[in-house]
Amino acid sequence: MNKDFKNSSSEDNNFAIVVKNLSKRFSDSSTQALLKGLTGKIKKKKSDFHALNNISFKIKKGEAVGILGENGSGKSTLLQIIANTLQPSSGMVKTNGKLAALLELGSGFNPDFTGRENVYLNASILGLTKKQTDEVFDRIEEFADIGEFIDRPISTYSSGMKMRLAFAVQVFVEPDILIVDEALSVGDQYFKLKCFNKINELLKKGITFLFVSHNEEVLRRTTNRVILLHHGEILLDGKVQECLDKYNIKMGQKRRISFSNCSNKSIKKKNFLIDQPVVCEETRILNVKVLDGSERSCDNFLTGDLVKIEITFANNGKTEGLSAGLRIRNKEGLKIYSWATANYERYFIKRDEIGKIFEKTDDSKSVFTVQFDFTCNLGSNLYQVEAFISNEKNTSFEKQEVLDWVSEAGFFRVEVDKAKNFFGGVCDLGMKASLKNSAKSDAN
Repeated sequence: MNKDFKNSSSEDNNFAIVVKNLSKRFSDSSTQALLKGLTGKIKKKKSDFHALNNISFKIKKGEAVGILGENGSGKSTLLQIIANTLQPSSGMVKTNGKLAALLELGSGFNPDFTGRENVYLNASILGLTKKQTDEVFDRIEEFADIGEFIDRPISTYSSGMKMRLAFAVQVFVEPDILIVDEALSVGDQYFKLKCFNKINELLKKGITFLFVSHNEEVLRRTTNRVILLHHGEILLDGKVQECLDKYNIKMGQKRRISFSNCSNKSIKKKNFLIDQPVVCEETRILNVKVLDGSERSCDNFLTGDLVKIEITFANNGKTEGLSAGLRIRNKEGLKIYSWATANYERYFIKRDEIGKIFEKTDDSKSVFTVQFDFTCNLGSNLYQVEAFISNEKNTSFEKQEVLDWVSEAGFFRVEVDKAKNFFGGVCDLGMKASLKNSAKSDAN
């Protein structure tokens, strides 16, 4: 159930949102849904889907909190319950102040009404009188910037235009609590910047902000706390970077299982990179480190710095054809570079050649560490490292066997050293320029 703070304790009055023992269960039976509509009760079944499972948290007034989790983790369900557009199966939510929510795109609009009519309709739902809406309408229209479409039916709008108008309405009613569920992902870059500038303006005024996003940079910029959901439960509630790291580990775990082509043998050992038993006992990535030129752990570099990446792995099988590699992507997911030791002078690693590449640190367990060095000629961005071990004795790419793969195994940030060499883009091409004399005209 969703309540306001009128009858709350003085302690709860210090919070904008209080969630207590909240659960939401969806039944796959139409008769169950009918039964609930008639009696208000529903019988639990094993086949029911638990979108949220007994979660509790509090959000202080003026706090900016991100909600993170993979698809199906319960993020949208949680926001809908807080916004009072969906009722919980059990538990309680309390909100303190005027709440505006931008959830499913265009869900608050009547498609047959014009944009202007929908502005007045939504503003009235949010508690504004016609006079109050008149006072802010020009600012809403200017911010949305959809031109003559303001007097056309919503059914004629693109998804981006709907988002522009919906966001403008929500922020200009000056709510105490603003909830946004990834709707900004459909906007163009200019309008996104406009939106986040407006959000920052509201945050300075003390608004409480709840935001679902998978964009790490946006979460870092706009939130000071993240709640990480996993299968309807709170996996972690803490600092932004801490939660992002945990989320990336979880997502890397899913990818590594899908990428691994090794045998289905399972072992009981666990690894710092994942939280569950691995599927291959012969070859296993144990650790990945990002280091500076002095071989100290580092996650911030300037262009021109030396970067070292170490991959430590265990191998209890044959080493012939073994290759260690890495892939670097920027935060947008673009592959910047991929390289493996199999590329080293086009030979594959054999038992008598391991010393050239790997440092054997433990003879009994066959643990190796390979170090990759490169000069950081990358542009300003956040980068992720993917690490993999493969069997490349077969030169056919389709038949090469991936033995272990870890996505998001490491992260580092790069800033362009403007004092030495400023450039824009993905990487420094070492561009040179020279002035060539124009061809002399023949005066005669």
